[in-house]
This record gives sequence, C-alpha cells and structure tokens, in this order.
Amino acid sequence: MNLKIVALLPLILLCVSGCGGKKPEAKATSKPPEKAEIPPIVNLESGAADTFSSKLPREKLWTIRWKQAQVRPDSESTGTGSFEIVSGEILEAEAVSIRYEALQGKVDTAQRTVELVGKVKLTSTKVDAVLTCDRVTYRESDKIVKATGNIRVTSPQGELQMDGPLWATPGLEKVGSPEVFRKL
Repeated sequence: MNLKIVALLPLILLCVSGCGGKKPEAKATSKPPEKAEIPPIVNLESGAADTFSSKLPREKLWTIRWKQAQVRPDSESTGTGSFEIVSGEILEAEAVSIRYEALQGKVDTAQRTVELVGKVKLTSTKVDAVLTCDRVTYRESDKIVKATGNIRVTSPQGELQMDGPLWATPGLEKVGSPEVFRKL
C-alpha cells in the first residue's frame, strides 16, 4: 500500500499544486459614481414667508406673499424661491417702508436679496411716492432699492421717467441715478 501512495505522490502533488496555487484575485468592486445631490424643489400654492436679518438681534427684512411658488431649500435655515404674482412689504427697523407687488419674485435668504420682475409697483409708506418699473433688486447689505426698465416715480413734487438704472432708499425718500444717489 505504501508503494501505491509513493507512486501516486507525483500525481497528488501535481493536483495539489494546480488546485492550491495562487488564488484568483477578487475583482475590485467599484462603487457606482456618486450622483451630485440635487436639493428638492417644493411646489407651493398661495402662501407667505418672512426673511430675517442675519445679525442679532434678528429683524424682519421683508414679507413676500404669492399665488404659486417653487422653493429649493439649500439647508435647514436658507433657501431660494421663485414666486408668481407677488406682493409684500420691505421693512426698516421693524416698520414697513414699502409695499410692493409684481408678476414674479425671487428670494435668496442666504444672500438676503429679493428681486421683483414684471409690472413692479412700490408704494412708500413714508412719503407720498410710487415707483413703477420692470425690475427691482433689494439686498439687506446695501439697503438700496435698485430699479431698471420703464421707471416712473410719481409724487406731489412731480413725476420722473427714465429707463434706468435708478436707486432709492427703501422708503423712496431719496431717488436718483446711481451717480446722483451716491451724492445724496
């Protein structure tokens, strides 16, 4: 019997070395490419929202009301939104300085900006003045209403018409071209 095992030994070694040689390398499992995370878009029916200052004590900057909206929350505390048929108020020191209405509005709470587009109408609560135009941008850091396109300002002192740009204080107490406004 021992002789049979010795005679079969080369065959056994051949099988063992063939079967027990290098193990096949495991194929590297590659992760599928990560998709860029796209923040959700939330469609809203009519509603309202307030934007507050970034510095303490937090003061209300403006209110926006809308018929329809698309909002993209960027984080828990900030976001952007596009609004249809808008109205609202811009505030200074917790008091309403302008009431506004427009066909569209955009708000960026991180940058603290509001943009109004299409048949924009601003009515001052501080002076007897109304500004109408195609587009207005207001940013918390500037505290300047920046208007462009088909601008008309009416007040008891008269009427001003221009294409723009026109800058104004939030209450429309001072208005003028950017060059003139800087001197006021």
